[in-house]
Amino acid sequence: MVNKKTILVSLVLVAAFLFSAIQPLGTKRVWLTVINRTWGKASIQLNSGSTEYKFKIKQGKKVAYAVRPLDYKATFSGCANQTVKRTLSMQHPLRMTLVCNPNVPLGEPGMIKVVIYSPPLRDRK
Repeated sequence: MVNKKTILVSLVLVAAFLFSAIQPLGTKRVWLTVINRTWGKASIQLNSGSTEYKFKIKQGKKVAYAVRPLDYKATFSGCANQTVKRTLSMQHPLRMTLVCNPNVPLGEPGMIKVVIYSPPLRDRK
């Protein structure tokens, strides 16, 4: 006898498959996976033409966001109110680790590291 949980999971999987098959071409998405290894909350803002995304990530959390496959101007914020700007090509899924200290290891193999913190000039000697 098949239990209700198995039937429900099967229905959800079939619905997800059917929904992905009928999506218009303009709504394709790629995954941006982020691990926040900063000193606190971090945020990401992505801009490309009229497309804009804003994400906030709690310290120590790993999150994934579905975004349109475009080239973005990205602003990363955190690490005692510091910001850094980069260009992100999101044509394929991307995985990154946000850090304040460049010596912090990556979250997982294959991830890129974005260092947000820049020490004051007096501390750079």
